[in-house]
Amino acid sequence: MVAPLLTTKLYIPPLRSNLVPRLHLIEQLDEGLRPGHRLTIVSAPAGFGKTTLVSEWLHQGKWPFTWLSLDDGDNDSTRFLAYLVAALQEIDGNWGRVIQAALCAPQLPPPTVLLAALINEIATGGPDFILALDDYHVIVTPSVHDMLAFLLDNLPPQMHLVIMSRADPPLPLSRLRAHGELIEIRADALRLTAEEAVVFLNEVMGLNLTSQQIVKLEARTEGWVAGLQLAALSLQGLRHGEDIVSFIEAFAGSHRYVMDYLIEEVFNRQPPRIQEFLLQTSILDRLCRPLCDALTGQTNGQEMLERLDRANLFLVPLDHHRRWYRYHHLFADLLRDRLQQTRPDAVPALHQQASEWYEREGLVAEAFHHALAANDIERATCLAEDNARHMVRRGELTTLLRWLSALPEEVVRSRPRLSVNYAWALLMTGRADAVEPSLQDAEKALARRAASPPMADEEREFAALRGEVALTRLFLARMRDDLGRTIERSQQTLEQMSEENPFVRGLLHLNLGIAFRRSGELAKAAHALAEAVSLCQAAGNTLAAMIATNNLAWLYEIQGQLRRAAEIRRQVLQSTEECGGPVMRYSPGLGVVHLGLAHSLYEWNELEVAEQHAQEGIALGEPGGYVGVLVNGYRLLARLRQARGDVRGALAAIHKLERAVRQRNAPQAIRDEVAAYQAELWLAQGNVEAAIQWAEGVEVSPDDHLDTLGEFKAITLVRVLLAQAKPGEAEPLIDRLLQAAESEGRMGKVVEILALHALARQAHGDTDGALASLKRALTLAEPEGYVRTFVDEDAPMAALLRQALARGIAPHYLSRLLAAFGEPAAAQPLPEPLTGRELEVLRLIVAGLTNQEIADQLVISVATVKRHITNIYGKLGVSHRTQAVARTQELDLL
Repeated sequence: MVAPLLTTKLYIPPLRSNLVPRLHLIEQLDEGLRPGHRLTIVSAPAGFGKTTLVSEWLHQGKWPFTWLSLDDGDNDSTRFLAYLVAALQEIDGNWGRVIQAALCAPQLPPPTVLLAALINEIATGGPDFILALDDYHVIVTPSVHDMLAFLLDNLPPQMHLVIMSRADPPLPLSRLRAHGELIEIRADALRLTAEEAVVFLNEVMGLNLTSQQIVKLEARTEGWVAGLQLAALSLQGLRHGEDIVSFIEAFAGSHRYVMDYLIEEVFNRQPPRIQEFLLQTSILDRLCRPLCDALTGQTNGQEMLERLDRANLFLVPLDHHRRWYRYHHLFADLLRDRLQQTRPDAVPALHQQASEWYEREGLVAEAFHHALAANDIERATCLAEDNARHMVRRGELTTLLRWLSALPEEVVRSRPRLSVNYAWALLMTGRADAVEPSLQDAEKALARRAASPPMADEEREFAALRGEVALTRLFLARMRDDLGRTIERSQQTLEQMSEENPFVRGLLHLNLGIAFRRSGELAKAAHALAEAVSLCQAAGNTLAAMIATNNLAWLYEIQGQLRRAAEIRRQVLQSTEECGGPVMRYSPGLGVVHLGLAHSLYEWNELEVAEQHAQEGIALGEPGGYVGVLVNGYRLLARLRQARGDVRGALAAIHKLERAVRQRNAPQAIRDEVAAYQAELWLAQGNVEAAIQWAEGVEVSPDDHLDTLGEFKAITLVRVLLAQAKPGEAEPLIDRLLQAAESEGRMGKVVEILALHALARQAHGDTDGALASLKRALTLAEPEGYVRTFVDEDAPMAALLRQALARGIAPHYLSRLLAAFGEPAAAQPLPEPLTGRELEVLRLIVAGLTNQEIADQLVISVATVKRHITNIYGKLGVSHRTQAVARTQELDLL
C-alpha cells in the first residue's frame, strides 16, 4: 500500500490582499504560456518572493493549475511519484490511476514506464494547465531529477511546468534555453525596484517613510523582499522620527547579520505567550491546530495561528481553509536557533511529541524524522523495523537506505529484521558487495535471540528470517556467477526447509533452475524451473512464476528451438496484457521476457521490432538495479544498432553498460562478461587491434571446463583468431566448444559453432570440409529460421554461402540468407524476397488464421498485420488469400 499523503503539500498559498503589484514579472510568466515553451524557472535565494510571485500569477486564473510543495521526503522516487499523481489529479481525477495501482504492488515498476503511461493519459485530451513545483532545491536524488527530465522531454502539449527553487536544478536547461523553450526569472528580476519599495513600505506595511529613507533601505537590502519585510516589522514599533532615522542609518551588514538582528527586534516585541508558541512550534515543517496543541500542551493552537497570520509574522497558509501553515523558512531557522540557545533541553521532548502525533496519524516518514531529531534511537528503530518490509515491497528503497544509514550502525546490526531488509535493499539496488555483511549481522542477531527461549510467534518469525537469509545469499551467489555454490547450497536448503513454505521454496527452485541453466545442466534446469512455476503459482507469487516461465523459454532457445521459445514469451506478454493488470504490465520481471523475445527477433533479422522489445526490456528492468537485465539488454541493443548500421549508437550502448556495471560495483564475472561483449563489438566494427588487446588478457584452454561466460569468451577468442588469419590456433578451441555444446544438447550454440568451424576450414583452404560443416549448420538452422548467426560473420560467410548455393545446398534458405546480406535472392522466384516477419505472417495465413488471430499470435496490432499482408500480396502478385495460398504452394515458399 502507499503511505498516507499530506494534502497540505497540494495547496497553493492563498493570495494576500496587501501584495505589491509586479506587472512586469507577471508578463514574463505569461510569456511562458505561449506555444513552444515547456518550462518556467523562478530561481533565487531565500526571501526573494518566488512563491508569492507565482502564487499571485496563478490566482489570476489564466490557466487551470495544480501545486506541489516539495520537502526532503520527496527525494524518494516512489513518494515523489505518489505526490505528483495526487497533484495532477487536482486537474483530472482520472489521471495516474495506473501509477496508483502500481504503487500498491510489492515491486514498483520503473518510474519512466509509469511516467510514460501518465504522459499518454494526459496527452489524450484535457485543458491547458500549469504544474507548479515549489522548493525544488530540496531534491538531491538523481533518480527524481531523471524522472522530471523525462517528463520535460515528453511534456504533453497542454501542460506547462513551473519550478521555484533556490538553485538551478540539474535539468537540461541549456538545451531548453537554446531551443527557446525556457522562461527564466532570477534574483535580479525579483528584487523590488525603488517604486515597488515605496508601495510595499508605505502602502502595504502602513509606514510613512520619506523617499530618501526608502531609497536607503532599498539600497541596503538590494531590493531583497524578506529584508524589507523584516525592516518594516521593526519600523512599525518605532514611534519617533529620530528612532526611525537612527534605525535606517544603522541598518547595514550582510543579509544573515541583518536578519539575525531584525528577528531579535521582531521576536522581542511579541507578548511572552506568542514568543513561547513560536519557539515550541519552530521545530515543525508544517503546523496545524492539533499538532500545535500536542507540542504546547494548550488548546488555543488555532487562535494563535490565526493571530500570527493576521500579523503577517512570516506565517504562510498551506490551504484555503487556514488549517495548515508553515513558517517562512528563514524565520523558522532562526526560531530554532533561538530555541536551541535558550532552551536546549526542551528540543528533544518537542520532537518526541511531534513523532508520537505523526505516528498516530499514520505519517511514518515524519514520525521517523522527529524521532531521530529527538535522538530517540529506540523509537526510530522500532518505526524502521515495523515499516522496512512494506518499504521494500513498495520500492521505497532510497528512503529505507537513508533511514538505516541514519541509525547507529550497531543498532541496525543487532536487529535481524533490519539487517535482512537492509540486505534486500542493497541487493535490489545493485550494491552486491555490501549484502553479505548484512546477512552475517542478521545471523548473529538471530543466534543471540535464540539463546533465550523465544515465544511461539518469535520462533516462527526467526525461522522465516533464517529462510530469507539463505535465500538472499543464494541469489547473491548466482549474481556473482558462483554457480557451483549456488546449486549445492540451494539443494541443501531445500532438503532442510519445511514443505509448508511454498513462497521461499518457489524462489529457491527458481534460483536453482537459473544456475543449472547457466552451468549447462539443462535437464535439471527444466525440472527445477517447472517446480518453481508450480510453487510460485501456489504461493500467489505471479511475478516469480512469470520469470520461471521465461527461463524455460531460454532453455528451449539454448536447445535450438527458437520458435517455441518465442511463442512462450509471446503468450506471457499477451496474457499479461489481457489479464495481468497494470501492475504486472509494468513489472520489472517482464523486462526479461521482452529481452528474450527481442533476442529471437534479432536472430530472425526483424531488427526494428527487436529493438522496440529490447528498449522496453531495459526500461522495465534498469531502474530496479537488475544487473542481469542491464548486461543482456545493452549487449543486445549494441548488436541491434550495429546490425542497422548505427555504429555510434552501438558504442554508446556498450559504454553505458560499462558505466552501469562500474557504478554498481558488479562482481568480476559480470565485468569480464561485459569486456567480452566490448571485444565482440570491436570485431563487428573492424577494430581488430582493440579486440587483440582484449584477447591477450584472456586465458582459455581447450581442456578447460567452459561455463556460460567461459564459452562466450572462448567463442569471441575464436573470432579474434580468425580475424588474425590464424585458423590453426582456432580449430582446437572450436572442437572443444562443439563437443561440449553437443554433449549438453545445446543445439542453438551448435549452429553458431559449426558456422565458425566452416569459416576456419575455409580459411585453411579446405572447401569441402567447410561446406560439410556449413551444411550441417544449415540443416539445424533452417527449421527455426536462423539468420543473424550467419549474417553477423560478414563477408567470409557470404562468400561461403554463395559456394554452397552453387552446389545446390538448401537453395531456398540460402537465398533468404544472401538476401539478408543485401544480395539478390536468385533462388526465390520473386521480384522482391519476403522478409522474415512476412514469412511468419504468410505461414499463419496458410494455416487459416484470421487477421486478429495473427495479431494475437505475433503480439502486434491488426493494422500492422494488414500492412504485412498488403506487402505480401504485392510481392506474390495476388489480390486475396486464396491466391496467396496457391502461389505460396506453387513456389514452395514455406
